[in-house]
Amino acid sequence: MEQRNTPRSDNLSPAQVLFGHPLKSAVPAYRRAFAPEWQAVDEECDSKLSAEMERTEWYYNRSSRVLPPLCIVTHVCI
Repeated sequence: MEQRNTPRSDNLSPAQVLFGHPLKSAVPAYRRAFAPEWQAVDEECDSKLSAEMERTEWYYNRSSRVLPPLCIVTHVCI
């Protein structure tokens, strides 16, 4: 039962994909956590987080450049 409620890489559990909401389980949780409005708030927070991560990645990569590959005999400092 707990495996069906465990989120995958897309942040949805198999139960959420199939039924549209997480299933009740033996793990203690508030009843309100299963309410549709909380699920919508969670999805909104996830979308804001992903947008922020994309913006951070863009700022990090804006001054990057492609480097030439290293040969096997190239000396490097570590």
